[in-house]
Amino acid sequence: MKCQKCKTELKLNHSEKENLDFYFCKTCGIGGKGKDEKTASKNFMKNYENIIKNEPIKNENHQLTIPKNKNELLKWSNENMTELLTRSATFIDKPATKRMIEKNIRYAMKADLKGAWDTVDGQESIIDALTEAFEMGATLPEMGSIIPFGKTVELIPSINAFEFALTSGKNPPFKDIKIDAIYKNDQFEISRKNGNFSFELTKISFPRGEIIAIIVQATETETGNIIGEAFDEKRLMEKAERHSTSYKYYLSDMRALSEAKTNGKNFIEKWNKKFYENDIQNPYVGADKPEMLKKIAGKSFFRPFMKIRNARSFEEEWKDEDKNYDETKIEKVIDNILDEALTQVKDAEIVIEKKEENGKENKLFDE
Repeated sequence: MKCQKCKTELKLNHSEKENLDFYFCKTCGIGGKGKDEKTASKNFMKNYENIIKNEPIKNENHQLTIPKNKNELLKWSNENMTELLTRSATFIDKPATKRMIEKNIRYAMKADLKGAWDTVDGQESIIDALTEAFEMGATLPEMGSIIPFGKTVELIPSINAFEFALTSGKNPPFKDIKIDAIYKNDQFEISRKNGNFSFELTKISFPRGEIIAIIVQATETETGNIIGEAFDEKRLMEKAERHSTSYKYYLSDMRALSEAKTNGKNFIEKWNKKFYENDIQNPYVGADKPEMLKKIAGKSFFRPFMKIRNARSFEEEWKDEDKNYDETKIEKVIDNILDEALTQVKDAEIVIEKKEENGKENKLFDE
Protein backbone atom coordinates (compact mmCIF):
# COMPACT_ATOMS: atom_id res chain seq x y z
CA MET A 1 0.00 0.00 0.00
CA LYS A 2 0.99 3.67 -0.34
CA CYS A 3 1.10 6.35 2.33
CA GLN A 4 -1.79 8.70 1.63
CA LYS A 5 0.24 11.71 2.72
CA CYS A 6 3.58 11.35 0.90
CA LYS A 7 2.64 8.55 -1.56
CA THR A 8 5.64 6.42 -0.45
CA GLU A 9 5.24 2.69 -1.13
CA LEU A 10 5.05 0.89 2.22
CA LYS A 11 5.94 -2.69 3.07
CA LEU A 12 4.05 -4.83 5.55
CA ASN A 13 6.07 -5.60 8.70
CA HIS A 14 5.40 -7.89 11.65
CA SER A 15 6.02 -7.24 15.35
CA GLU A 16 7.07 -10.43 17.10
CA LYS A 17 6.65 -8.68 20.44
CA GLU A 18 2.90 -8.11 19.99
CA ASN A 19 2.27 -10.63 17.21
CA LEU A 20 0.74 -7.90 15.05
CA ASP A 21 1.29 -6.80 11.46
CA PHE A 22 2.00 -3.11 10.87
CA TYR A 23 2.62 -0.45 8.26
CA PHE A 24 4.82 2.50 9.19
CA CYS A 25 5.74 5.51 7.04
CA LYS A 26 9.12 6.80 8.21
CA THR A 27 8.69 9.97 6.16
CA CYS A 28 5.41 11.06 7.78
CA GLY A 29 5.60 9.24 11.11
CA ILE A 30 2.23 7.54 10.53
CA GLY A 31 1.58 3.89 11.37
CA GLY A 32 -1.14 1.32 11.76
CA LYS A 33 -1.17 -2.06 13.52
CA GLY A 34 -3.52 -5.00 13.18
CA LYS A 35 -3.96 -8.73 13.52
CA ASP A 36 -3.58 -9.06 9.74
CA GLU A 37 -2.65 -7.03 6.66
CA LYS A 38 -6.21 -5.80 6.07
CA THR A 39 -6.63 -4.55 9.65
CA ALA A 40 -3.20 -2.90 9.68
CA SER A 41 -4.04 -1.10 6.43
CA LYS A 42 -7.42 0.00 7.81
CA ASN A 43 -5.85 1.35 11.01
CA PHE A 44 -3.13 3.13 9.02
CA MET A 45 -5.86 4.98 7.12
CA LYS A 46 -7.68 5.84 10.37
CA ASN A 47 -4.49 7.24 11.91
CA TYR A 48 -3.76 9.22 8.75
CA GLU A 49 -7.25 10.75 8.89
CA ASN A 50 -6.89 11.47 12.62
CA ILE A 51 -3.58 13.28 12.10
CA ILE A 52 -5.12 15.34 9.30
CA LYS A 53 -8.01 16.25 11.62
CA ASN A 54 -5.61 16.92 14.55
CA GLU A 55 -7.30 14.20 16.63
CA PRO A 56 -5.67 11.62 18.95
CA ILE A 57 -4.27 8.48 17.29
CA LYS A 58 -6.22 5.33 18.04
CA ASN A 59 -5.37 1.79 16.93
CA GLU A 60 -8.69 0.00 16.85
CA ASN A 61 -8.12 -3.58 15.79
CA HIS A 62 -11.74 -4.41 16.53
CA GLN A 63 -14.76 -2.98 18.28
CA LEU A 64 -14.59 -3.78 21.97
CA THR A 65 -17.61 -5.51 23.45
CA ILE A 66 -19.37 -3.83 26.36
CA PRO A 67 -19.67 -5.83 29.62
CA LYS A 68 -23.18 -5.82 31.11
CA ASN A 69 -22.18 -5.69 34.79
CA LYS A 70 -19.13 -5.24 36.99
CA ASN A 71 -18.78 -9.00 37.48
CA GLU A 72 -17.97 -9.31 33.75
CA LEU A 73 -15.21 -6.67 33.85
CA LEU A 74 -12.36 -9.01 34.80
CA LYS A 75 -13.28 -11.53 32.10
CA TRP A 76 -13.73 -8.69 29.60
CA SER A 77 -10.28 -7.23 30.35
CA ASN A 78 -8.57 -10.63 30.14
CA GLU A 79 -10.21 -11.41 26.81
CA ASN A 80 -9.30 -8.00 25.38
CA MET A 81 -5.90 -7.44 27.05
CA THR A 82 -3.96 -7.33 23.78
CA GLU A 83 -6.35 -4.74 22.38
CA LEU A 84 -6.31 -2.70 25.61
CA LEU A 85 -2.50 -2.70 25.65
CA THR A 86 -2.50 -1.46 22.05
CA ARG A 87 -4.87 1.39 22.89
CA SER A 88 -3.09 2.41 26.10
CA ALA A 89 -0.37 5.01 26.63
CA THR A 90 2.75 4.02 24.70
CA PHE A 91 5.25 5.97 26.80
CA ILE A 92 5.25 3.34 29.58
CA ASP A 93 6.43 -0.23 29.10
CA LYS A 94 4.01 -3.11 28.56
CA PRO A 95 4.38 -4.79 31.99
CA ALA A 96 3.63 -1.46 33.72
CA THR A 97 0.73 -0.84 31.35
CA LYS A 98 -0.72 -4.27 32.12
CA ARG A 99 -0.50 -3.60 35.87
CA MET A 100 -2.21 -0.23 35.36
CA ILE A 101 -5.05 -1.84 33.38
CA GLU A 102 -5.55 -4.59 35.97
CA LYS A 103 -5.56 -2.06 38.83
CA ASN A 104 -8.11 0.14 37.07
CA ILE A 105 -10.35 -2.87 36.41
CA ARG A 106 -10.27 -3.75 40.12
CA TYR A 107 -11.08 -0.12 40.93
CA ALA A 108 -14.10 -0.11 38.60
CA MET A 109 -15.36 -3.40 40.05
CA LYS A 110 -15.34 -1.97 43.58
CA ALA A 111 -16.48 1.58 42.80
CA ASP A 112 -20.02 2.67 43.61
CA LEU A 113 -21.17 3.78 40.16
CA LYS A 114 -24.80 4.08 41.24
CA GLY A 115 -27.17 3.07 38.44
CA ALA A 116 -24.68 3.28 35.57
CA TRP A 117 -24.50 -0.51 35.18
CA ASP A 118 -28.30 -0.62 34.73
CA THR A 119 -28.38 1.10 31.33
CA VAL A 120 -26.66 0.69 27.98
CA ASP A 121 -25.56 4.36 28.05
CA GLY A 122 -24.12 3.82 31.52
CA GLN A 123 -22.25 0.66 30.55
CA GLU A 124 -20.74 2.39 27.52
CA SER A 125 -19.74 5.41 29.62
CA ILE A 126 -17.92 3.14 32.10
CA ILE A 127 -15.86 1.57 29.32
CA ASP A 128 -15.23 5.03 27.81
CA ALA A 129 -13.95 6.24 31.20
CA LEU A 130 -11.69 3.21 31.63
CA THR A 131 -10.21 3.42 28.12
CA GLU A 132 -9.61 7.14 28.60
CA ALA A 133 -7.63 6.33 31.76
CA PHE A 134 -5.67 3.67 29.85
CA GLU A 135 -4.80 6.15 27.10
CA MET A 136 -3.47 8.64 29.67
CA GLY A 137 -1.60 5.96 31.62
CA ALA A 138 -3.57 7.01 34.71
CA THR A 139 -3.92 4.62 37.66
CA LEU A 140 -7.18 4.94 39.59
CA PRO A 141 -7.96 6.30 42.13
CA GLU A 142 -4.48 7.85 42.61
CA MET A 143 -4.66 9.79 39.33
CA GLY A 144 -8.37 10.32 39.05
CA SER A 145 -11.81 8.92 39.73
CA ILE A 146 -14.80 7.64 37.79
CA ILE A 147 -17.72 9.76 38.96
CA PRO A 148 -21.40 8.86 38.41
CA PHE A 149 -23.79 11.47 37.04
CA GLY A 150 -27.28 10.04 37.02
CA LYS A 151 -27.16 6.89 34.89
CA THR A 152 -23.76 7.65 33.29
CA VAL A 153 -20.20 8.20 34.53
CA GLU A 154 -17.24 10.39 33.63
CA LEU A 155 -13.51 10.06 34.29
CA ILE A 156 -12.23 13.04 36.27
CA PRO A 157 -8.42 12.91 35.98
CA SER A 158 -6.37 14.56 38.71
CA ILE A 159 -3.47 16.85 37.95
CA ASN A 160 -1.23 13.80 38.61
CA ALA A 161 -2.59 12.15 35.47
CA PHE A 162 -1.59 15.05 33.23
CA GLU A 163 1.72 15.31 35.11
CA PHE A 164 2.57 11.66 34.57
CA ALA A 165 1.59 11.75 30.90
CA LEU A 166 3.61 14.85 30.10
CA THR A 167 6.48 15.29 32.61
CA SER A 168 7.73 11.74 33.30
CA GLY A 169 9.54 9.04 31.34
CA LYS A 170 11.88 9.56 28.39
CA ASN A 171 12.13 13.02 26.82
CA PRO A 172 9.00 14.55 28.40
CA PRO A 173 7.76 17.72 26.68
CA PHE A 174 7.24 19.62 29.95
CA LYS A 175 8.99 20.11 33.30
CA ASP A 176 5.83 21.10 35.11
CA ILE A 177 2.17 21.78 34.38
CA LYS A 178 -0.49 23.80 36.13
CA ILE A 179 -4.29 24.17 35.99
CA ASP A 180 -6.15 26.94 37.85
CA ALA A 181 -9.79 27.95 38.10
CA ILE A 182 -10.85 31.61 38.12
CA TYR A 183 -14.05 32.70 39.85
CA LYS A 184 -16.13 35.84 39.29
CA ASN A 185 -14.95 37.68 42.42
CA ASP A 186 -11.23 36.84 41.99
CA GLN A 187 -8.68 39.41 40.87
CA PHE A 188 -5.99 38.29 38.43
CA GLU A 189 -3.53 39.26 35.70
CA ILE A 190 -2.99 37.40 32.43
CA SER A 191 -0.42 38.29 29.79
CA ARG A 192 1.75 36.86 27.04
CA LYS A 193 5.14 38.46 26.36
CA ASN A 194 7.97 37.28 24.11
CA GLY A 195 6.31 33.89 23.75
CA ASN A 196 5.90 33.39 27.50
CA PHE A 197 2.44 33.02 29.03
CA SER A 198 1.92 34.57 32.47
CA PHE A 199 -0.96 34.19 34.93
CA GLU A 200 -1.14 35.51 38.50
CA LEU A 201 -4.09 35.25 40.87
CA THR A 202 -3.60 38.52 42.76
CA LYS A 203 -6.57 38.27 45.15
CA ILE A 204 -8.98 35.53 46.20
CA SER A 205 -12.29 36.90 47.43
CA PHE A 206 -15.01 35.16 49.44
CA PRO A 207 -17.56 34.30 48.35
CA ARG A 208 -15.73 33.56 45.12
CA GLY A 209 -18.85 33.50 42.96
CA GLU A 210 -19.43 31.45 39.82
CA ILE A 211 -16.52 29.92 37.93
CA ILE A 212 -15.70 31.99 34.85
CA ALA A 213 -12.51 30.50 33.38
CA ILE A 214 -9.78 27.86 33.52
CA ILE A 215 -6.08 28.65 33.03
CA VAL A 216 -3.66 26.02 31.68
CA GLN A 217 0.13 26.47 31.81
CA ALA A 218 3.20 24.32 31.15
CA THR A 219 6.98 24.85 31.22
CA GLU A 220 8.73 23.43 28.17
CA THR A 221 11.59 21.08 28.98
CA GLU A 222 13.93 22.15 26.18
CA THR A 223 13.44 25.93 26.18
CA GLY A 224 12.19 26.69 29.68
CA ASN A 225 9.46 28.82 28.12
CA ILE A 226 6.02 28.87 29.72
CA ILE A 227 3.14 28.24 27.34
CA GLY A 228 -0.52 28.41 28.25
CA GLU A 229 -4.02 29.54 27.47
CA ALA A 230 -7.13 30.95 29.14
CA PHE A 231 -10.45 29.18 28.53
CA ASP A 232 -13.63 31.04 29.40
CA GLU A 233 -16.59 29.07 30.78
CA LYS A 234 -18.70 29.47 27.63
CA ARG A 235 -15.96 28.10 25.42
CA LEU A 236 -15.47 25.08 27.67
CA MET A 237 -19.19 24.32 27.77
CA GLU A 238 -19.23 24.31 23.97
CA LYS A 239 -16.39 21.80 24.06
CA ALA A 240 -18.28 19.71 26.63
CA GLU A 241 -21.20 19.43 24.20
CA ARG A 242 -18.87 17.71 21.75
CA HIS A 243 -16.53 15.73 24.00
CA SER A 244 -18.13 14.98 27.40
CA THR A 245 -19.95 11.63 27.41
CA SER A 246 -22.14 12.37 30.41
CA TYR A 247 -23.01 15.89 29.20
CA LYS A 248 -24.00 14.64 25.74
CA TYR A 249 -26.33 12.09 27.33
CA TYR A 250 -27.75 14.81 29.59
CA LEU A 251 -28.47 17.15 26.66
CA SER A 252 -29.98 14.32 24.63
CA ASP A 253 -32.30 13.32 27.48
CA MET A 254 -33.35 16.93 28.12
CA ARG A 255 -34.22 17.40 24.45
CA ALA A 256 -36.26 14.20 24.56
CA LEU A 257 -38.00 15.36 27.75
CA SER A 258 -38.84 18.73 26.19
CA GLU A 259 -40.40 16.94 23.24
CA ALA A 260 -42.30 14.60 25.57
CA LYS A 261 -43.74 17.58 27.45
CA THR A 262 -45.21 18.95 24.23
CA ASN A 263 -47.10 15.66 24.03
CA GLY A 264 -48.39 15.97 27.59
CA LYS A 265 -45.81 13.70 29.29
CA ASN A 266 -43.45 14.67 32.10
CA PHE A 267 -41.06 11.75 31.56
CA ILE A 268 -39.11 9.92 28.86
CA GLU A 269 -38.88 6.18 28.32
CA LYS A 270 -35.57 4.38 27.82
CA TRP A 271 -34.83 0.67 28.18
CA ASN A 272 -38.45 0.08 29.28
CA LYS A 273 -38.04 2.52 32.18
CA LYS A 274 -39.48 5.95 32.90
CA PHE A 275 -37.08 8.82 33.55
CA TYR A 276 -38.38 12.07 35.08
CA GLU A 277 -36.56 15.42 35.12
CA ASN A 278 -35.13 14.69 38.59
CA ASP A 279 -33.52 11.54 37.17
CA ILE A 280 -31.61 13.50 34.52
CA GLN A 281 -28.47 14.96 36.12
CA ASN A 282 -26.33 17.75 34.68
CA PRO A 283 -22.65 17.02 35.46
CA TYR A 284 -21.73 20.68 34.88
CA VAL A 285 -23.58 22.19 37.84
CA GLY A 286 -22.71 22.36 41.52
CA ALA A 287 -19.49 21.31 43.22
CA ASP A 288 -18.31 19.06 40.37
CA LYS A 289 -18.32 21.79 37.72
CA PRO A 290 -14.79 23.18 38.37
CA GLU A 291 -13.20 19.73 38.09
CA MET A 292 -15.20 18.92 34.96
CA LEU A 293 -14.12 22.20 33.33
CA LYS A 294 -10.48 21.60 34.33
CA LYS A 295 -10.65 18.22 32.60
CA ILE A 296 -12.03 19.73 29.39
CA ALA A 297 -9.43 22.53 29.40
CA GLY A 298 -6.56 20.19 30.23
CA LYS A 299 -7.48 17.72 27.50
CA SER A 300 -8.01 20.50 24.94
CA PHE A 301 -4.64 22.09 25.60
CA PHE A 302 -2.52 18.99 26.14
CA ARG A 303 -4.08 16.63 23.56
CA PRO A 304 -1.65 17.60 20.73
CA PHE A 305 1.34 17.01 23.02
CA MET A 306 -0.01 13.66 24.25
CA LYS A 307 -0.63 12.63 20.65
CA ILE A 308 2.90 13.53 19.56
CA ARG A 309 4.39 11.85 22.62
CA ASN A 310 2.49 8.63 21.96
CA ALA A 311 3.58 8.82 18.31
CA ARG A 312 7.21 9.14 19.43
CA SER A 313 6.89 6.08 21.64
CA PHE A 314 5.05 4.25 18.87
CA GLU A 315 7.88 4.76 16.39
CA GLU A 316 10.52 3.99 19.05
CA GLU A 317 8.89 0.60 19.55
CA TRP A 318 8.99 -0.05 15.81
CA LYS A 319 12.54 1.26 15.53
CA ASP A 320 13.82 -2.08 16.84
CA GLU A 321 11.73 -3.91 14.24
CA ASP A 322 13.15 -2.07 11.22
CA LYS A 323 16.91 -2.16 10.58
CA ASN A 324 16.55 0.50 7.87
CA TYR A 325 15.16 3.03 10.34
CA ASP A 326 16.53 6.54 9.70
CA GLU A 327 16.61 8.30 13.10
CA THR A 328 17.71 11.69 11.78
CA LYS A 329 14.91 11.76 9.22
CA ILE A 330 12.16 10.65 11.59
CA GLU A 331 13.28 13.11 14.31
CA LYS A 332 13.00 15.94 11.78
CA VAL A 333 9.53 14.78 10.75
CA ILE A 334 8.34 14.57 14.36
CA ASP A 335 9.75 18.02 15.14
CA ASN A 336 7.86 19.39 12.15
CA ILE A 337 4.66 17.72 13.37
CA LEU A 338 5.18 19.19 16.84
CA ASP A 339 5.80 22.65 15.40
CA GLU A 340 2.57 22.35 13.42
CA ALA A 341 0.67 21.19 16.51
CA LEU A 342 1.99 24.12 18.54
CA THR A 343 0.81 26.61 15.93
CA GLN A 344 -2.69 25.11 16.14
CA VAL A 345 -3.00 25.19 19.92
CA LYS A 346 -5.65 27.74 20.77
CA ASP A 347 -6.97 26.44 24.06
CA ALA A 348 -5.19 26.41 27.85
CA GLU A 349 -3.99 24.84 33.15
CA ILE A 350 -1.35 22.51 35.29
CA VAL A 351 2.31 22.92 38.97
CA ILE A 352 4.01 19.66 39.66
CA GLU A 353 7.73 19.09 39.68
CA LYS A 354 9.36 15.93 38.46
CA LYS A 355 10.17 13.71 41.40
CA GLU A 356 13.65 12.29 41.38
CA GLU A 357 15.55 10.07 43.74
CA ASN A 358 19.29 9.51 43.48
CA GLY A 359 19.23 10.91 39.95
CA LYS A 360 16.57 8.45 38.80
CA GLU A 361 12.94 9.18 38.03
CA ASN A 362 10.34 7.61 40.27
CA LYS A 363 8.29 5.06 38.40
CA LEU A 364 4.74 5.58 39.54
CA PHE A 365 3.65 2.15 38.41
CA ASP A 366 6.38 0.16 40.16
CA GLU A 367 5.05 -2.14 42.83
